Amino acid sequence: MQISERERIARAVTLCRENRLEDGYALLKHAAIEGFPKDSPSAAYSYLGYGMAVFEARYNDGVAACQRALEVEFYQPENYWNLARTYLLLGARRKAVQALNAGLRVDPGYAPLLRLRREMGSRKRPVLRFLRRDHWLNRMLGSVRHELKKPPQSRRNQEGD
Repeated sequence: MQISERERIARAVTLCRENRLEDGYALLKHAAIEGFPKDSPSAAYSYLGYGMAVFEARYNDGVAACQRALEVEFYQPENYWNLARTYLLLGARRKAVQALNAGLRVDPGYAPLLRLRREMGSRKRPVLRFLRRDHWLNRMLGSVRHELKKPPQSRRNQEGD
């Protein structure tokens, strides 16, 4: 039985969603070579982009594919999730955070985005907010603040007591 290109793309997206990214990406890559049908789901583009970054280190192409997914369906938080993960692989943390926040504006309860935000962590505000984060005074006071927040026992161990 022959399956249509649309069914193959839908199967590929399902595989990606089931954490079988390598299998899903192989199908998406094949479909992309032939050209996605116009009514392809936007997730096909975003998983294709993330797969390009993961398996081929084609980070810029991956970002472009994820952005294409957002042009097709900007209201799908999954597309922002894949874009954020692709930016992280590229080493563009700031852009990843922007994509993550944009996705959470679309769907504040989307679990993968919330999980990614937790995994990434967040930076504390600079001690002196009127100075830049990288100002020497903020860096020094930030180090002091960090040390003071440690439990007293761990501070003693570092001092060599």
